Amino acid sequence: MAELCRKNAHPPVGCVIMASGLARRFGSNKLLADFGGRPLLCRALKVTATPALAARVVVTRSAGVKALCPAQAVPCLLHSLPGRNDTVRLGLEALLEHCPNLAGCIFLPGDQPLLQRETLESLIAAFAQTQKETELQSGSACTRDFANIDHWSDRVLFNPWWRSHIAHGISFGKAGGRYFRRMESNSC
Repeated sequence: MAELCRKNAHPPVGCVIMASGLARRFGSNKLLADFGGRPLLCRALKVTATPALAARVVVTRSAGVKALCPAQAVPCLLHSLPGRNDTVRLGLEALLEHCPNLAGCIFLPGDQPLLQRETLESLIAAFAQTQKETELQSGSACTRDFANIDHWSDRVLFNPWWRSHIAHGISFGKAGGRYFRRMESNSC
């Protein structure tokens, strides 16, 4: 995974492309299924090929998924661990090894074919603006919804406050990001 971290992304935001699903409902690996003439995962790889990201990594249990990554110049971690939290932790560890000063991390499911690069870049820009405002106003490492949303929704972009909790492998089971959302609301 050499040359994983781009130094020009501001703020430095990384992306873990989560591709470790077991395809129990789909019947086969849906990330390899044809979608518009290419494997579905290629859509996520194309969307994340943006200078707005400092780094990206695919985390998977599938040798077929891993085989797609070199042609797209995306580092890939192949693992056999059982949990979704393992995918999150492994991806974050890989990003932080090469980009220790990440300001945020996006956890992107690999099966999002309608996501557009412009949407991803707008999300990162909104995050950057909120990070600046938060630093100016309070110096706090804890931020609320960075797109001025009045309600909580599933998070995909986490600031450094979450890093130690995720990196230390806290098992959050089926609660996913909601576990951290509850923790944050109690600490801010």
